[in-house]
Amino acid sequence: MSGATQGQWPGAAAPPPSGSGKGPKVVIALLVVAIVVTVLVGVVALTGDGGSSGDDRAAPELARDGDRTVRPESTPTAAQSIKVHGASEGPDGNDMRAAIADVDAFWKREFPATFQRKYQTVKGGFYAVTSADRRVPCTESTSDVEGNAFYCPSEDIVAWDADGLIPHMVESYGPLGLGLVIAHEWGHAVQARAGATDNTPVLVLEQQADCYAGAWVADVRSGGDRRFFVVNNRTLDLALAGFLELRDTPGMTRADAGAHGTAFDRMRAFQEGIDGGPSACGYTADELSSRLVDLPFTDQADYDSGGNLPLQDSFDLTIADLDDFWTQAWSSVGGSGAFKSPKVTTFTKSKRPKCASAVALSDEVSYCPSDNVLAVQKDGLLTQLHNRIGDYALSEVIGSGYSLAAMQQLGTLDGASVGTTRRADCLAGVWSASVFSQNRESAQLRLSPGDLDEAVSALLTTADHRKGSNTGSGADRVAAYREGFMNGASACTG
Repeated sequence: MSGATQGQWPGAAAPPPSGSGKGPKVVIALLVVAIVVTVLVGVVALTGDGGSSGDDRAAPELARDGDRTVRPESTPTAAQSIKVHGASEGPDGNDMRAAIADVDAFWKREFPATFQRKYQTVKGGFYAVTSADRRVPCTESTSDVEGNAFYCPSEDIVAWDADGLIPHMVESYGPLGLGLVIAHEWGHAVQARAGATDNTPVLVLEQQADCYAGAWVADVRSGGDRRFFVVNNRTLDLALAGFLELRDTPGMTRADAGAHGTAFDRMRAFQEGIDGGPSACGYTADELSSRLVDLPFTDQADYDSGGNLPLQDSFDLTIADLDDFWTQAWSSVGGSGAFKSPKVTTFTKSKRPKCASAVALSDEVSYCPSDNVLAVQKDGLLTQLHNRIGDYALSEVIGSGYSLAAMQQLGTLDGASVGTTRRADCLAGVWSASVFSQNRESAQLRLSPGDLDEAVSALLTTADHRKGSNTGSGADRVAAYREGFMNGASACTG
């Protein structure tokens, strides 16, 4: 994120959404961006050439969750017969075979129904790659697999880094995160069986594989006679956080060879699979053109800073931009009179402000309707969001808080609830779309590469999975935020 007052650079402004203009029209914008067709490569990997596996700057720490490693209930009989090639399966071999068996069983049922074709499982074999291995099909060296997993169409194999990637995914994101690795790569095997060609753009294949992975997760969550992985709000949010490591390097665009998509876009595809099953994943380049968002670096200063402002600048400019946005957008969302900006105060954990009617988005962020005060805890949350994740993580949290002030003045704030949190996050997405499209002359901010992924990380970080929580799952919060970003304020009324 950078301050818009620093001046415009050549090419810095993203084209405004179709039909958008200055002022209040920002709340009804639909973002439309072009897709560039690339060439299908022989090996379809979990991360692209610029992938950031192992770079966890934007990955959240879900500290409230404690145990990250809910194990599969048992190793299924089908998994015991699966042969994995390699000197060692690594510490998670049983879980990998359980994932292979479960994903394969899913597609045995779903492939014929989805594609009206006979299904064949992966025939070329499975390869757990460690430093002790000498060769793996489709690679020149085992080092090519380091930090990654891939499907090779020519040999019909799936291979993965059993030393580094898989143990890290399990430790950080639970066994379901490991399952997503297999479900994604199996999605590429499904594409090969469904007739994908060399003319299918890489980005389409990657988005589709993420969608197929979501369809598998929905199947696991639905229950049945083969439940080896646990899917609930907590484990799903942990697995989703893995996309923040597997995203493209900030600054990549779809025009770059091997692009897989930002976490913001990859999570969208994943959630579409969860909601709609395999039939929702029939993407084309033209159809994806209205769903993907590019944020390249546009000047040297932004690149050198990693797109991050200092903490105090980020805090001050975020508040100034939110004031400007809601002032200009107020009449278009049904507001009467003038928007009254909330007073933003910071507090320490030992001096929490008192408000009998407070509406909280987390333990650290709450809005007091009676006083029009937005309170944010400064010891812990602000510095964690800014230093560990990035400046726009902090901005998103404040943006959702401002949404509560707007909802109060519109007469739609009905107290703390999951629905209230979703509407607040959705409206924060509307504000972010305005920052992205730069359709306010008086704007104080512009987005930098990685900012939307930082917002997603903040939503996952501040989701509360405790019983009786009013935030809902991080997955639902991300979906609401993206809905507002893509479709405007009218999408935030439900």
